[in-house]
Amino acid sequence: MKKNKVKKILICLFSFLFIASASITSGVLLSGSSYSVPASEDAGGGIQDSENLELDSDEGSTENENNVTSNATEPTNDDSWANHYADSFAGGTGSETDPYQIETAEQLSLLAVNVNSGTNYSGIYFEQTADIDLSAYWWDAIGTYTSDYNEFAGHYDGGTHTVSGVFTQAGSSSTYSYQGLFGYVRGASSTNRAEISNVGVINSNIQGYDNVGGIAGGDYYTNITNCYNMGSVTGSSSVGGVVGSNTNSSTVTNCYNAGSVTSSGQYVGGVAGLSSSSTVSNSYNTGSVTGHFRVGGVVGHSGSSSKVSNSYNTGTVLGSDYVGGVVGHNFSTVSNSYNTGSVTGSSFYVGGVAGYNANGSTINNSYNTGDISGSSYVGGVVGENYSSTVSNSYNSGTVIARSESSEQTYIFGYAGGIAGRSSSTISNSYNTGNVSCITAGINPSRYPSYAYVGGISGNGGNIYNCYNLATITGTATAYLTSGYTYVGGITGSSGSIYNSYNLGQIGSTAGTAFLGGISGTFSTSATASNCYYGGGCASSVGGINSADVDGQAEYLGTITTDAKTESWYG
Repeated sequence: MKKNKVKKILICLFSFLFIASASITSGVLLSGSSYSVPASEDAGGGIQDSENLELDSDEGSTENENNVTSNATEPTNDDSWANHYADSFAGGTGSETDPYQIETAEQLSLLAVNVNSGTNYSGIYFEQTADIDLSAYWWDAIGTYTSDYNEFAGHYDGGTHTVSGVFTQAGSSSTYSYQGLFGYVRGASSTNRAEISNVGVINSNIQGYDNVGGIAGGDYYTNITNCYNMGSVTGSSSVGGVVGSNTNSSTVTNCYNAGSVTSSGQYVGGVAGLSSSSTVSNSYNTGSVTGHFRVGGVVGHSGSSSKVSNSYNTGTVLGSDYVGGVVGHNFSTVSNSYNTGSVTGSSFYVGGVAGYNANGSTINNSYNTGDISGSSYVGGVVGENYSSTVSNSYNSGTVIARSESSEQTYIFGYAGGIAGRSSSTISNSYNTGNVSCITAGINPSRYPSYAYVGGISGNGGNIYNCYNLATITGTATAYLTSGYTYVGGITGSSGSIYNSYNLGQIGSTAGTAFLGGISGTFSTSATASNCYYGGGCASSVGGINSADVDGQAEYLGTITTDAKTESWYG
């Protein structure tokens, strides 16, 4: 192929790629803190590599402090702060201009005792005027949730002070639910909202059953702003570094967690365990997050009508199913967010940004640079993209799916640079991280194994204006029968592909191989148009299942450098 033809093809391709420019400028994370993703400087705009992001804080930054642990000692007695409280607050009348003043542990305990006895303080204002240490006794969270819930409905401003030594007792019943500095916070309505702001929890160990968070166990019609947690948080379900469950048009803004978050169940997140019809924005996590199902670096499960934006994770994320660097289980809109931490799932649906993206959800202008591993449905951006959209996003982390079984059943593995498997749209996105999928039938299994792996999608989906530059490898073995690999530079199998190209190597190390520079195989209903392969991908692999197809999948020739910076481009 002549050089001028290559130029013509690539100029045509890049005229489609990354047509939407993006620029993120967050609000203040804490005092003086901000981060941004600048707009693209290449043709057409688009998101840029992680090196361009900045986090510069003069107060409270924990960018390099993963898994902050408590330095305080738990109370050696069985006494609680409910038995130790002041007669009155330090001052104030409770108005917005003259809030009640809280400067001691006893005065904070007075607030908890009053709220838990039925005074919700709706429309009343409080201000913390000093750092407070609660380590002398066990803490009873401010606000309870029972059949007759006693919620905090007022406005609490921590004045940028801290509360340390928050220790709550663990248990396996609802008696131990809604644990945190605050337990249950609920505004009177969407226009008369509760508020918690400008407070940090440090040197603490907050435990509970469900709805457990560093700042609040659960909220409803609530704004949590400029808050952080640097203690450990442990529970069964709906467990978050800042808030356990964020619900009913509540917001978490400019908040972060640097403590470990651990759960034996589901809905586990570095910032929020569960976010339902609510928003998490300008927030981040640097602590480790460990759970079972629906585990995310920022949010465990983000439900319908929810949003996650301008947020990121750098901590290690571990779980079983539905595990994601930003969101574990996504039914919402995720935008301008990223993950750099390693994400590991022992089972299905593991992704750098979201483990599972479904229900008409959208992931836009987001990326992953961390290493991603799981059993199947493993992707650099999403594990599975089901009836949803991924756009303007990229992955540069290593992606590995490994599925082995001795059971008498078929074994399937799916791995992709953007999506492990997709039934819907991926557009304006790219992958530079190596992707591999390994499946194995182990004695006494007599069933075949199948590995589907692609630079963009392991299997399926409608793919527009995407490219891959990395090595894509499939391996499939079986005990007494065959293994089958479907390996493609863009997709392993099926899917419709438009205006896309692959410059990465592809290969199969074991099993009957179906290889293609663009797609390993194609169904009769699939379509390819204006797609090309080359670079490290040899012409012998063909465009689709070992054969070029004019106008659909054609060979570009040997290109040894990144097409984005090649001097002859443009």
